[in-house]
Amino acid sequence: AMVTTKGFMIVTVLNTILDPILIFGCKMGVAGAGLATTIALFCSLLYIMKNINTSKSRVKVSFDLKIVDKKYTKDVVKMGLPILLMSVMPVIMVMTYNKIISDQFGENAMNAWALNGRVEELIIVPAIGLVSATVVFVSQNYGNKNIKRIREAIKINSILAFALCRCCQISLFRIHSY
Repeated sequence: AMVTTKGFMIVTVLNTILDPILIFGCKMGVAGAGLATTIALFCSLLYIMKNINTSKSRVKVSFDLKIVDKKYTKDVVKMGLPILLMSVMPVIMVMTYNKIISDQFGENAMNAWALNGRVEELIIVPAIGLVSATVVFVSQNYGNKNIKRIREAIKINSILAFALCRCCQISLFRIHSY
């Protein structure tokens, strides 16, 4: 989970840094936002590919197609298709928003919306990491029938999530006029 969380953070931080540089500094506009996202995603991909098999996970990733079992592939596709669709839908929605905003309100509105999205990601990505870690922790402890530990974890992570959101809220209120 840590490799994935760091991968998300790489995308968010790089996008946040590169967006204003490419959009305004290099005067690339919407193309700059797209290039910034592409660079950030590529850097994240390189980080994840380098570190995925060095993590503490007992499952190692292999790109050897000789070991693919059709029975398991069918089961994986059957279970993974709904998750894939859930992952693709936000992308389709953002593409639709991009089209509407750029066509109806112009490039400056599109740039402002893209930058706002980067700031939101700074809040959302740590929350996703916290939730992902909690799911794994709760699942492992449920398997061990350690309900007391689950309750403690949920309590602590709820406090952490509230504190994270509160800090972000205060920060956003302080910088809103910029």
